[in-house]
Amino acid sequence: MSGGVATGGVASGAIDTMTGAAVAINYTHHEVHGGSSFVTDFVDSSMANDETIILAFKTPAGDKRLHLFVEYTSLVGGELQLWEGPTWTAQTGGEEPIVNRNRKGTPASSVVLANQAQAGFVAADVVNRNPTGLSTVAAVSLHHFYSWGIKNRVGAGAARDLEEMILKADTAYAAVFTAEGGSNTGQVILNWYEHTDR
Repeated sequence: MSGGVATGGVASGAIDTMTGAAVAINYTHHEVHGGSSFVTDFVDSSMANDETIILAFKTPAGDKRLHLFVEYTSLVGGELQLWEGPTWTAQTGGEEPIVNRNRKGTPASSVVLANQAQAGFVAADVVNRNPTGLSTVAAVSLHHFYSWGIKNRVGAGAARDLEEMILKADTAYAAVFTAEGGSNTGQVILNWYEHTDR
């Protein structure tokens, strides 16, 4: 895609040498190539009924926006809720690494902020995992995904067009998976790209 440009949601400009046809990829794929696409996930393989997985973070101030797509997997069943504006206790829980999906050279860092290792929020290529004291009293529930009694996954691909959220700047978010049924396994995946509004 050398020399390609993004137009109409499609990155274009390259030519297939065999056929002479223009080559195009969708915009989210282009963000992977550009080094602006990131992922983090966590798996709990021994969840009791009503046990939770929490991945929490804060967006930075400024014009760079996170275009977030949330996925999850459940063995027995469960629900996942995306909260905007929750609070939690700093320096609790653990850290989950953020990975740049373009592994060539020295991958760029994410702008996502976390406060597990310190009282204030900083960008350190991690999100908060299972912090304590999560409060959603003043938060907004942006989306609620359900699967009861079946293996289920909110998948990638075309689903992104319907499920992607463009997050507010300088705002806390938490994806909370709650197991429905014992002897459960759950996985939460946060998949996003970072783009400056033009």
